[in-house]
Amino acid sequence: MSNRRVYIGIILSYLGVFLLPLIVCLILLNDTARNTQNSICESVQVNLEHTRDTMDNNFHELNGIVTNLTANTNICYLATQMTAESKNVEYSRLKQAKEYIAMLQVQTFVEEYYVYFPKPEIAVSPRMLFQNLDSMKFFFCYDDVPLETWLNQMQQEYNQAFFPAKPTVQNMKTEDRFLYVQSLVIGAESRGTFIFPIRAAVIADLMEDYYIPRVGWAYVLDDEKQTIVSIPSDDGEYLEIDPELITGTSGVREVVVDGQKMELVQVRSDYVGLTYVAVIPEKHIAGEIMQQQTRLVWLTVGVLLIGMGCITLLSWRKGKRITQILQMIFKGKEQEKIPIGTNAMVYISQSVQNLIDTNADLRDGILRQEPVTRELLLERLLMGGAYGPNMRESLEQYGIVMDGDYLVVLFSFKQSDVEFDIQAQESAVYKQLLVNDLETSLNRRKYLCSVEMQSLAMVLSVDTKSPAEKKRDIAVLEELHRKYREEYGVSLNVAVSAAFYGWKEISKAYDQVCELMEYGFTQEKGVLLYEEYRDKKDYYYYPVTMEERLINAVKSGNMEITHDQLHQIFTMNVIDRELNPSMMHFLINDLQCTIYKILHGLGPNVKIEEKALNEAMEVLAREKELLNRFQHIDQIFIFLSEQIAKSNQEGKNQIIQSIAEYVEKNYQDQSMSLTKAADEFGYASTYFSRLFKEQFGMNFTSYLEKVRIDHVCRLLETEMTLEKIAAQTGYNSAYVLRTAFKRMKGMTPNDYRKENIRKQDEM
Repeated sequence: MSNRRVYIGIILSYLGVFLLPLIVCLILLNDTARNTQNSICESVQVNLEHTRDTMDNNFHELNGIVTNLTANTNICYLATQMTAESKNVEYSRLKQAKEYIAMLQVQTFVEEYYVYFPKPEIAVSPRMLFQNLDSMKFFFCYDDVPLETWLNQMQQEYNQAFFPAKPTVQNMKTEDRFLYVQSLVIGAESRGTFIFPIRAAVIADLMEDYYIPRVGWAYVLDDEKQTIVSIPSDDGEYLEIDPELITGTSGVREVVVDGQKMELVQVRSDYVGLTYVAVIPEKHIAGEIMQQQTRLVWLTVGVLLIGMGCITLLSWRKGKRITQILQMIFKGKEQEKIPIGTNAMVYISQSVQNLIDTNADLRDGILRQEPVTRELLLERLLMGGAYGPNMRESLEQYGIVMDGDYLVVLFSFKQSDVEFDIQAQESAVYKQLLVNDLETSLNRRKYLCSVEMQSLAMVLSVDTKSPAEKKRDIAVLEELHRKYREEYGVSLNVAVSAAFYGWKEISKAYDQVCELMEYGFTQEKGVLLYEEYRDKKDYYYYPVTMEERLINAVKSGNMEITHDQLHQIFTMNVIDRELNPSMMHFLINDLQCTIYKILHGLGPNVKIEEKALNEAMEVLAREKELLNRFQHIDQIFIFLSEQIAKSNQEGKNQIIQSIAEYVEKNYQDQSMSLTKAADEFGYASTYFSRLFKEQFGMNFTSYLEKVRIDHVCRLLETEMTLEKIAAQTGYNSAYVLRTAFKRMKGMTPNDYRKENIRKQDEM
């Protein structure tokens, strides 16, 4: 029965610790549902945003093709001068126009595009020249629309218009494509049409992720809420949400369609007006949640079973050993009966106590160990050991009572005439002599503890209300210092803490005497009192950690943190400690060494004004007044931090200034683009795009358009025509300028000009 009680008690104690995190895990299982739903919606939204950004970049390149072709003189001639009769005799013009079109790069999601000129009745692509439009139907046909009907439709005016994805024949291959159509505007009239057939599979691939179309479906809408591309789910589910529920902002929200809850995720492109929509029914999200929860439950069960097995094995091994020990101890002896319901640990404790009570030899051995145990308890308190709830009881059990005021006194032995410490054997002899002297000299409550080979600590009861008693104690300690120096040739250094109350403060008092012992003995004085050095100390405070923080602050160019660190060093040493001149000198020397460490660790790209630094160091060397020297040190640190910050910023500013100057110089170039600017500065376009946005706070296209519109605003203050302003600011026509200006300023150029005239009249 006893063995079983020990065994079961150990199992239950292990289970209590093991099951607690599992119970917390089960309680938090409900959070899996909310986290899974948010994770699904966020994943879909991030993928839609990536699709939008990718498509916007592609459409931007297509608009660049439109801009370049509109500005070409041969294209303008085909659109305005060439006729159906003259096209057969002006083949050189047609060839030059086709060659220019072939030079322009075509996006990967556009195999081939077409420029239709209604006046000469021709169409041109990078590969083909269709002088006879009837032949075009073999190379391009949209949704089986008759060629004549299609050409009539293309003579209308379009501005970033979309035609939905339909089976489209291109180069004798049929595939679902949607069309991106732009009018060729010269002057104020539409002179032709750009037709970009785009593979629907490209945008479908971009919109697909782990959840689309596995558990939901998606589609793309244009500005008129017309569906351009649709992606049904793998199960064939597809339902378009009421266009009235599609707002103009991006986000995630819950909608109800035919009594079924669905998560609606939408992302809008402000550049071309497309809205990317994904729909995920709640029933599919619930299925994903169930899978996640099932996996978590099975994982929990697996961990529980493995843990139970480990606990059973460990408890069996531990319980078996404890039982063997108890059986060995009590073999052949009668033991006191212990109630069956007793806790296992209490059972073991009571069994050991019974053994002690019935075994005289064991009891005597334990009594002989009491001084050692008392010393170990004292050492634990001095070193800041854990203060458990039973510590006070343990202290009193071994005769350590601290219910009044006490001092901690630290004694350290060293040879008087040599630098080396005394040997271990001699140290033991001197420590025993010191213990005997203290027992006879200080007839009060005290506790002694050997903390190191040459050191002895004493916790001494003191009456703080009796200054005379304290003086007598100091006199005794000074006499001991003199005695050991003169009679034994040993230097006995003594450090005395400030008075403290209660055993919980003993570690703080021990820190005080250790601090005194390490830094305080700078003069021929054998007994040091912490109270005398608390406000005025003979050593400085500049640990390695503080030096590292100061170095890091300077190297990062953070002048504020650098100043705070120096202020802390000054306050703790000069104001709080009132350093004497010698210690102040040593502190300044250490700070100078820190300066050299900083200079040695600077990279080759960091530029420091060496002349100014050398002059500052020379001023520091000539200065004799210690406080002034500290001020010079402070100024040198701030100077280094400022120089490093300036050097770091100059590198960034130089890049920003070069890019801004390049855009300002070339904004009139109609072929200006992100790719061209990236090539100019030797960067990949993706890296240059990210770098540009970090430094300027906007993408390259927006910045270029802002620069152009700023120049347009200045030219609108003159009487220059809109066509001339467009030519001077990088726009290929007044129509394109007007569209861009309204998008940026919210009004037409003419309205802006009228508003400017009105303001001048009011002034």
